[in-house]
Amino acid sequence: MTVSEPHCVYRSSLDQETKLFYRRGASQGKYTNLYLKVVVSYQSVPAMMKTAFYTGHITGDELLWIKFP
Repeated sequence: MTVSEPHCVYRSSLDQETKLFYRRGASQGKYTNLYLKVVVSYQSVPAMMKTAFYTGHITGDELLWIKFP
């Protein structure tokens, strides 16, 4: 869901062919105030998900997309 319906997408500052997808955490529990970050590399076809984890900070080089409420 984070990749298909993200809250924001950034280009990686380390690799221009990688995008960082963020979605606000779970609706309850210890992840409610965190973002799920999914790192997707577009260096090959099909694209490859490199990692996913919860974080409290949004990082990235260039904002590519943001969901407005």
